[in-house]
Amino acid sequence: MAKRSKMTQLTKPAAPTSARPSPANGAVKKPVLLRLNPEAHKQLKLAAVERERTGTSILTEALNDWFEKENLDRCAVDWPIGRR
Repeated sequence: MAKRSKMTQLTKPAAPTSARPSPANGAVKKPVLLRLNPEAHKQLKLAAVERERTGTSILTEALNDWFEKENLDRCAVDWPIGRR
């Protein structure tokens, strides 16, 4: 087995980041899984294409509408396309 140099032993790799801060306010995106039946999934995808939006932006709008209905803050944020 090869010996490691002292420099290799002293340096630690950067910790992986699972969520990146938003450039606007430092917020972090948290993933949510939504299970849809195939028909609803297809309808969402088609609606997104027809409206030149993402499925995520449509679901974010729906979630904010629900928050408002429940007298909660509309705090869900739609993220720009390509931002992960």
